[in-house]
Amino acid sequence: MATCGIPTVTCVLLLLFMAVLYSTAHANADTSLTVNQDISEGDVEMMDARFRRSARQKDAPGDKASRKGNKRGPQEKIDGNKVSAKRNGGKKKEKGKKKQPGKKSSGNVIPPGVNRKTLAFAERVGSANSQFASKVMKAIYPKIQYNTIISPLSIHTAMSMVLLGARKTTERELSLALGLRQAKVEKGQQVHKGYQTLLAMLTSVNPNVNLNIANAVFVKPNIPVEAAYRNSLISLYNATFESFNFSNPAGPEAPINDWVYNATSKKIKDLLSPGTINSLTSMVLVNALFFNASWDRPFSEGTTSMKPFHTLSQGVKDVETMETTNIFSYVNNSGAEVIELPFRGDRMAMYIILPSRSSSVDQIVEELSNTQKYGQDAADRVFRNMEPASIHLELPKFKIESTSLKLKSSLQSLGIKEAFSDKADLSGISSVDLSIDDVIHKAFIDVNERGTEASAATAALLTRRSRPTVKSTDVKVDRPFVFAIRDKPTKAVLFVGAFVGQTS
Repeated sequence: MATCGIPTVTCVLLLLFMAVLYSTAHANADTSLTVNQDISEGDVEMMDARFRRSARQKDAPGDKASRKGNKRGPQEKIDGNKVSAKRNGGKKKEKGKKKQPGKKSSGNVIPPGVNRKTLAFAERVGSANSQFASKVMKAIYPKIQYNTIISPLSIHTAMSMVLLGARKTTERELSLALGLRQAKVEKGQQVHKGYQTLLAMLTSVNPNVNLNIANAVFVKPNIPVEAAYRNSLISLYNATFESFNFSNPAGPEAPINDWVYNATSKKIKDLLSPGTINSLTSMVLVNALFFNASWDRPFSEGTTSMKPFHTLSQGVKDVETMETTNIFSYVNNSGAEVIELPFRGDRMAMYIILPSRSSSVDQIVEELSNTQKYGQDAADRVFRNMEPASIHLELPKFKIESTSLKLKSSLQSLGIKEAFSDKADLSGISSVDLSIDDVIHKAFIDVNERGTEASAATAALLTRRSRPTVKSTDVKVDRPFVFAIRDKPTKAVLFVGAFVGQTS
């Protein structure tokens, strides 16, 4: 039986995405902004407690993400291959060993120098991501007509990498759109140190969750890159620097496509078609995320059968539907039923949001995207008051792969305007005038019920927690629904989408 890389797979969720930004030469702008930063002791205590509850502490050596590159002048011309080879303190790579892009979960690794206040910053970055998630979903899909999937964490991370080099009005617009001002974490390096901690926490959940987050910057030869920006991306975002050029026989897109192919465990091939990169393209920022995990409370393959599903506009279709009876956190809010399906380790979970028959997926997304101040985002309202319940669940197996989405207009609608214009100030990245040409995003998800007896036995033990008196509820997911994958302690949303039973 296939295990998809996890020895005790019982239910596997495979997700991958990439967000790419193209920067082209333009002019600068000049509006300034100063923001005061305030983190309360209560925030620090709350985050520290949440993290200690949800992660098993392990002694770990120094995090690779904290490595700094060679010392150079204040600005340099980047040869991507040389920087990639020498960024580890000038040490050469061992021959015969090829580094895989990204950082995979392997124990509880937290960057050196992280303190309780930095953990609080990480929580605030996670909360900003949570609020950004539903807004960007609404912006990309103002009206859902077919199965959809995006990774808000991917988009948020890539745009935060741009924020690191943005200045003045460009920086202000990015910070507002990403929800960082509302979350009160945007001053200086606080947001990026918080991001470093958040990404390290997410990629070190437990050995049963395979989460790989990879960042890379591809630079055109002879384009100068600020040394401070390069070093910060390497140390805070674990990024690698590479190069592309038009003399490549396979085209300038080839090294980027190869990197994406490896970073996504060979799931996405030829992301960029020939001609995507033009003569004005100076830099390509790439973020890739791959997620593979098994359910904490598995489905049985023997109970999967064909059942009717009421599609959005194509009538009733028979679809493969998984079935289980177990105790899950559940709430029936006005307009929707919400059920939490935890992954092994019980820190990350998929949430199924099933609209009532008088509601719709569009109404759910609209409610989730309502603007709320920090600490009171709409997602919290949806997940509020969830309690353990004995659930008989029927859930379709589903697989969704998005097309390559161009996000420029969607991000502009969220307020990121100057970064895409000839007024962009990205002077923290390079002395060459740059602006973002476009943002390209792609995501994939596969939900099924593969597994082994060993995993099923473990899951059975995990369900033997204190069992309060619970009501029994049937949840039949036989109509369009919204789903989200969320890290519970930090509230960061890795993926969000909708299954409506039909493709574009």
